[in-house]
Amino acid sequence: MKKLLITIIVCFIIFNIFKIINYFYITNKTEENFNNIADSIHIKNNTIISQDNKEVIKNKEIENVNNLINQNENMFGWIYIEDTNIDYPVMKSEEYLYKDFNGNYSLSGTPFIDKNFKLDDNNIDIIHGHNMNNGTMFNNLLNYQDETFFKEHNNIKLYTKDSEKIYEVYAIIKLNITNKEDLKFYSKIDIENEKDFENYIKKIDKRAILKSKNIPKDKSNIIALSTCDNKNEENRIVLIGIEKD
Repeated sequence: MKKLLITIIVCFIIFNIFKIINYFYITNKTEENFNNIADSIHIKNNTIISQDNKEVIKNKEIENVNNLINQNENMFGWIYIEDTNIDYPVMKSEEYLYKDFNGNYSLSGTPFIDKNFKLDDNNIDIIHGHNMNNGTMFNNLLNYQDETFFKEHNNIKLYTKDSEKIYEVYAIIKLNITNKEDLKFYSKIDIENEKDFENYIKKIDKRAILKSKNIPKDKSNIIALSTCDNKNEENRIVLIGIEKD
């Protein structure tokens, strides 16, 4: 019986070690594929460039995003935060929760947004991404709970078919999806007037772990990135960005 018990325990340990190794192999391979896609988007230039050249680079990157959208019509755009791992396509449907860019099954999935999302429609929509143990997808959102990281990574870029939009990081908040009030952040939120906007900002401020000192303007366009919290599966970490003028 002792030998049988030892054998079972050893097999159990080996099986779990295999699962862990396999998990990191698969997720790292997935990230490698996304990095290759990202390389097709960004124009790298390590020299000081003029404003005109910056415009040329921006237009080229928008063109590159369009090339990807032509490959997969389910792609909405591209989300990018410099010096983080957040550098991914954004899809239009939650079916990409466990699908890669090409529609194949993937543990990491691909960040996605509500299919009815439209920029500049006075609505607030959330881009969802997994929090992967290897630090990929939206795992880096958790780092925004650190004040230094919050201040040093304060620009969010969203490339779409027609534009490059830049958002200033406004707040990092923690929500619990079992709380009815918190859950409202995951519904489509209409901003009809100045009062609606003020009330929404107040709700953000109330839940903010950290926030910017800059006060959002009435009807500023807002973007939100969301991922799971490591400490509680019912918690969500949400990064709020306000579009720059």
